[in-house]
Amino acid sequence: MSSYRRLPTPPAEYCCAPPFSFFQAVVEPHFRAKKANRYPFHRICTLARRQKANHLVVECALSRPDVAIEIDSLDHACGGGGSAEATLFSFLKIERGAKRLTKRAGAKLLGQAVLINYRAPGSDEFTHSYVFEAILTPPDTASVAQGYAFPSTVVLPEGQFVCNVLSRTFMIRAVAYCQQNMTVHVCAHSCLRMALRSPGQDALQVSARTINELLKVQGPIASLKTSQIAEVINASGMTAALLTKMKPDDYLSELAALIDSGHVALLGFTTKGEAGHVVTVFGHSRNPDQWHPQAVRAYSGPKSAKYLPSSSWIDHFLIHDDNLGPYLSLGARSFLRRPNMQLNCVIGVVPQRAISSVQAEMIASTVLRHLLRQRPLRKVADNYWLGYLVSKKDVVILLSVLPDGAR
Repeated sequence: MSSYRRLPTPPAEYCCAPPFSFFQAVVEPHFRAKKANRYPFHRICTLARRQKANHLVVECALSRPDVAIEIDSLDHACGGGGSAEATLFSFLKIERGAKRLTKRAGAKLLGQAVLINYRAPGSDEFTHSYVFEAILTPPDTASVAQGYAFPSTVVLPEGQFVCNVLSRTFMIRAVAYCQQNMTVHVCAHSCLRMALRSPGQDALQVSARTINELLKVQGPIASLKTSQIAEVINASGMTAALLTKMKPDDYLSELAALIDSGHVALLGFTTKGEAGHVVTVFGHSRNPDQWHPQAVRAYSGPKSAKYLPSSSWIDHFLIHDDNLGPYLSLGARSFLRRPNMQLNCVIGVVPQRAISSVQAEMIASTVLRHLLRQRPLRKVADNYWLGYLVSKKDVVILLSVLPDGAR
């Protein structure tokens, strides 16, 4: 164990109904590192405001075991003997007129986040400020287009996170969020923690330390390979479905199938300078009014296409990006015509191995077309939809999901 100096945070409560600003008035002054990435926490505050939060509780989080392990790992990588503070921010919606969170006050916890500030030994200023972990309820609706709510499908872990605020205990069902500190963990660590962090079901007890010990790597760390990401997922008791060297539309089809099957996935892509980045994907929305799925086939061909994947109607994916924040909407065609941003992998977190959704749909389409040409099948008259498929020449739409035995 390293011997870092602990800097406690005084507890405080704030009544903060609009137009009070969570971030500028309370949270931002707690960021000690001047060059820290503040986008994720600003996004957290925005989500809390949208969900009608009107009360904010600030507490010291240095006594939490997971926080102590995190700071110890960071301090060890920096040589030992630094200083650290950990602050827990809890966003609540409490009954009108209540000025403090008491045991009897009617209250709903919308989310909480732990901010770690660390000063490396020998430094006069803080060197790290980042969101260690945030547990936030998903937004009920986030308008994408008039008449539609985003997201329509969200994958949440089973069970609920136990969250303590002062003397109260709350339960939240959510996808955990965290931010890299660019020393002992990078974006891949964050995405693994987000994807695998599940109440009472995390066999690996995933943390930056356990990931690094498993992979036998030490900080400072620049990146993790896709094979290393897959190794961590497999060690957790789940199975990594690693998909690479695919067309952009096929990557999106695989993402859609994983989410429709109730599984989280990691999406990897290149950025400027050929650097890699990865985000955690756990939701999507389908827009039935989209023009292009049928129009592209009708106007530019090939009209002989065997089938259309249902993923063609997906317009957005729901993601956590450790650089930009939680519960963000990623346009399904964000990567088209952007040479500096190219998809390069999808890694599904599944219970057991299975063929890809693209393979499954191609096989299903071939088998279906063969069956529909069989004479005995064409004489079946007591099945309306079977008769409809036999009589019509339209292209079919296929949706892939993993069966219950593979969940």
